[in-house]
Amino acid sequence: MRYAKHYFMDSVKRRFFLKEKDAKSLLREISEIFGDTFFGAKPKIEVAEVPRGEIFIVNGRPALIRCEGSLMPALTFEELISDLPKVIVDMGAIPY
Repeated sequence: MRYAKHYFMDSVKRRFFLKEKDAKSLLREISEIFGDTFFGAKPKIEVAEVPRGEIFIVNGRPALIRCEGSLMPALTFEELISDLPKVIVDMGAIPY
């Protein structure tokens, strides 16, 4: 975690709050991709621009990352991570 924090937060180019119109657009995109809204009626969405993309900080918590055009949940966003499909691989499928 220390490396990730150093990599992303030390290299923030710019940090700003989204306008309401842009926030609605982002929330619509999130609902299309992940199928649900997790943030309530009017969340405060802040964007931290980093060299390889953007980090979306929702209500003070890093929630989403846009890297190379793809929107993905941050590993700290437990509400969404727990709802994503999972794959279980048994030990017989792993070569020794």
